[in-house]
Amino acid sequence: MLHAVIEERLFPHSVITINLFKRAYELYKNIQAGRMGYFVACEMGREYFNARDYANAKQLFDSVAGMYRQEAWVSLLWTVLGFLRECARQMDHLREYIDYSLEMAALPPVFTGHKVDTFGFNQHGPAGPLCQSQRERISTEVIGLLRGEQTVLPSKDGQNGLTVVDSDPVCVNIDMASPLRAVFTACVAFHESTVKPGHKTLLTLSLFTRLPQRIDFQELEICFNQPKCNVILVKDAHEVSKDGFEVKTGFDLHLEPNKWTRFSFNLIPGQSGKLECLSVTAHLGALASIRCQVESPASREDVFYWKLEPQLEMMPLKDSALSNYGQKTIQIEDQDPVVDLVLETVVSPALVNELFPVVISVMPKGHPVHGGEIKFAITEASTALALTSPSLIPSVSLDTSSVELLIVIPSDDMDESLKSFSGILQVPEIATDGSFSTHIYMRWKKAMAVTLFATFSYQIEPMSASDSGYPSHSFIHRELQLQCEDPFTLSYRHMSPFRRGALLLGNLKRSADTEMDRACVPVDEITTLILTLENSSSVNLELISITVNDTNESLCLVRAEHTINGKVNNVSSLLPANQKSDFCCEPETEDVPTIRCGEIYSCLFYIQPLVESAALSIASICIKWRRLVDKNTKPSVDRMLLNSSSTSVTSMLSSLPSLQVEKPVMLAIFDSPPHAVLGVPIDICLKLQNLTSLPQEIDFSIIDSAGFILSGAHCSTVHLLPHAKDVVSCKLVPIASGPQQLPQFNLISKRYNAGFQQSSSSIQIFVFPSSMLAKNYNFLPS
Repeated sequence: MLHAVIEERLFPHSVITINLFKRAYELYKNIQAGRMGYFVACEMGREYFNARDYANAKQLFDSVAGMYRQEAWVSLLWTVLGFLRECARQMDHLREYIDYSLEMAALPPVFTGHKVDTFGFNQHGPAGPLCQSQRERISTEVIGLLRGEQTVLPSKDGQNGLTVVDSDPVCVNIDMASPLRAVFTACVAFHESTVKPGHKTLLTLSLFTRLPQRIDFQELEICFNQPKCNVILVKDAHEVSKDGFEVKTGFDLHLEPNKWTRFSFNLIPGQSGKLECLSVTAHLGALASIRCQVESPASREDVFYWKLEPQLEMMPLKDSALSNYGQKTIQIEDQDPVVDLVLETVVSPALVNELFPVVISVMPKGHPVHGGEIKFAITEASTALALTSPSLIPSVSLDTSSVELLIVIPSDDMDESLKSFSGILQVPEIATDGSFSTHIYMRWKKAMAVTLFATFSYQIEPMSASDSGYPSHSFIHRELQLQCEDPFTLSYRHMSPFRRGALLLGNLKRSADTEMDRACVPVDEITTLILTLENSSSVNLELISITVNDTNESLCLVRAEHTINGKVNNVSSLLPANQKSDFCCEPETEDVPTIRCGEIYSCLFYIQPLVESAALSIASICIKWRRLVDKNTKPSVDRMLLNSSSTSVTSMLSSLPSLQVEKPVMLAIFDSPPHAVLGVPIDICLKLQNLTSLPQEIDFSIIDSAGFILSGAHCSTVHLLPHAKDVVSCKLVPIASGPQQLPQFNLISKRYNAGFQQSSSSIQIFVFPSSMLAKNYNFLPS
């Protein structure tokens, strides 16, 4: 390859040489030899440069320079930057010429460089070897160019060359990712972490350069995120006059190479919030400047290739604590408020779906308030939030899916209505001895602890042209910790009819990976659903009503039986749930049951599914309740809020659990007398019914009971034809009085290899000691 290159250089063109380098570059790229690939790209750029194709040469050298910066190959980077600088001069690109020149001047020097010629070509490139004298020469040239004192030689005869003109001033921008960070570095550290508005705070600006010569500035502009704090540092006051900047004099504005230059001065911030130093602009003259992004001393890092050079560790500030922990930001506290903002709750804690009132009071302290607004925001209690600025409040608020804010809005017919609002409440003018009070409502969608933030932006004097010395608006922040709880914990339990069992295949097919919370019930059979309400909150509640809604009578029939205040309200027959009057458990008297903390209330629903379904939706229930409050201990404003019909009664909606409904394969009905007499024989029987079109073989066994003597077979097999019925009966003689357990039947279907067993409650019976007592007892079956 080298032999081919030498041969081609004997000719005046470089086309074949460039093609050879392209082939070599592709080969190295395919085997992922990155460094050799960049070396070949550099050689290709040299050939383009020799062929005066500066555009292609610059494109290749730019890509190579990026890699050499990452690898910290200073000598190779110097050579590449020399070619880029010369390409920019030949293409009349002034700004790029300045950038490349500054970067070259800020590179670490190499004192062992020698001039080596290879094949008649200077290996170091147009800039020569990397040494201190070359750095000083390039630095002097570019600084003179920026000051307008020098002109770069033209690339062609008859041209003017590169120069900075009044119509096109130059500003060199340096950010954290710029390769020019070694040219100019700025660090700012505030000596305090917080300060009050209108009070002085000290900060130190530290500047550093790697250029090999001293640099003198005309002025330094320091910009902040609050424009009123912008500062200009000059030596004499008559040298500058710029609107929007505070001029500070008496500073010797020059930088020595490789030394920190520090400028300390005071600021007087006037606006609360976070004050941050953004940039420093150094003016070299009327036509050129260098703008540098400011760093914090605590987070500052040196340029990578300068870290590898032997040098003394230098700190941006003399104070080691500020050098290690100093920040370019400071917190401006709020002004001392001249009003008091109070957030109060009527009751606590809040409950889900309840309209929870919060009272807001504004009271001036010796000054009239000429209007303002209160901004509300809600965050989770676990969120660590410091309200440093009013602008932060809207960005941290929870969405309305968790907590909703509402406000009372009067209508034309003098009735008040609740509406959601955006969280901004207008406050009218308040006299010195007056006050303003109102209330808002919060409604939780789920139980959670939240923090209600309120920021009152107020004006203590009317805005006019003479108010320039005092901020037109001031702020006061308040927060209120609020806890929300669930009023009730609902639980459901399904029970089959008393002494009536059904064999369902859905219960047999369940496994660990299937949904286990959906009960399987037989079609056209009445199933009992027990709804249990437990007061899981820390307050006592009054249960107003339980209403069943939204059911389809063609799919399922529902009736409810409620127990309220010790009375039983029954619905005697199965009725559609849309007949709300029959299903509402509202008491007939004004007294409503009180469910205290931890107490439970049970309600029965009798459900008869009419169709088979894998997930049958039954109905939804509406539970109306209200908080039990001792109104005699509350102030009048609290009684007004609690007695309002729109805020005292709360509705809780819940859906009854869906059911898996299917046709049973067998029914087993147990029958026995309601009671027995000691020594008098009784008959018990188990009625079996095959509901399938296949014959079934049922094995049964009877477990003896200590209170009875059993006459009959203890185990046998029953054969049931399709849709046939059979009865298994036996005779019992009671030998003990009192509550007794009847013998228990166990059934097993051989076809389905499954069976069921009677529950202990279904075989309970009471045995009287004599028939005379049984007649006198006036026994009534339940």
